[in-house]
Amino acid sequence: QQPNQQQQQQQKDEDPKKKILLVCGPGNNGGDGLVAARHLVMFGYDCTIVYPKESKKQHFINLVQQCHDVGIDLRSDMPSFEELEREYGTIVDAIFGFSFHGQPREPFASILQTMIQAQQGTTITTISVDIPSGWNVNTGDDENQSGFMPHVLISLTAPKLSAKTFKGQHFVGGRFLPPKLASKYNIRMPLYPGVAQVVQVSSGVTTAASSSSSPSWEQQYHDYCVEKESVGIEKSNLQEKVDAQDPSWEQQYHEYCVEKEKQLDSQKKTDQHQTSKGNVNDDAKKDDSWEQQYQDYLDEKDSA
Repeated sequence: QQPNQQQQQQQKDEDPKKKILLVCGPGNNGGDGLVAARHLVMFGYDCTIVYPKESKKQHFINLVQQCHDVGIDLRSDMPSFEELEREYGTIVDAIFGFSFHGQPREPFASILQTMIQAQQGTTITTISVDIPSGWNVNTGDDENQSGFMPHVLISLTAPKLSAKTFKGQHFVGGRFLPPKLASKYNIRMPLYPGVAQVVQVSSGVTTAASSSSSPSWEQQYHDYCVEKESVGIEKSNLQEKVDAQDPSWEQQYHEYCVEKEKQLDSQKKTDQHQTSKGNVNDDAKKDDSWEQQYQDYLDEKDSA
């Protein structure tokens, strides 16, 4: 272990861009970034965390405390372009995850723009956790057209559909998906080498040799996604045919309302008839009751 520590320290001294900046959002994706920072420090990397909106949930408070315990600096503001270029060699994007929808809001909108500028104007490597921030989990960057395309994507557990449009180095991490669950949702996982927890599925570079050989896992996964989508379309078309044969919901509801109205009219007539008979019977009951009362009165008077 001693030689490894000396080698890491020597590498950090020789490389002025030794620091890793982890930009964390307020949700679970940001939590992944906090955990990653702690592990990176334990592996000898110099890390700084940008955490603009700290979560008030106890779980995230504990994660922040763990980062403090290992000496990680946390800041709420994003470094300037000049500071990024001068001090950092890698940016880890852990802002938004697969549940993100819509347009990024401040302060994260400006942070994303700074990350894009740093990616395009420096040699900084950008790495996204699970899904590039601002992307739609299914369609990728088509919705927002942000232009954010990190160098590296690390999909957690399994690639999301948006990974089909990703062009950089692609890794899958998290060797913990139960086979029963994978079978239930028809999820195809790559083969992890040995006891590795991470596997690279795409290098981001297409060569003639790779295209002529057997399909890569990424290509197989892409074909699988296309096949899955086509099955979904076929099911949708089949449902449309069934719906076309059956009366529409509006027609069924109209018929139901007409039938219900008939029942109500019939019930109303029945109630009116019973009410009319009930009035006669009530009058008779009232007369009988009065006669009985008068008879009781006379009997009581005679006895007195």
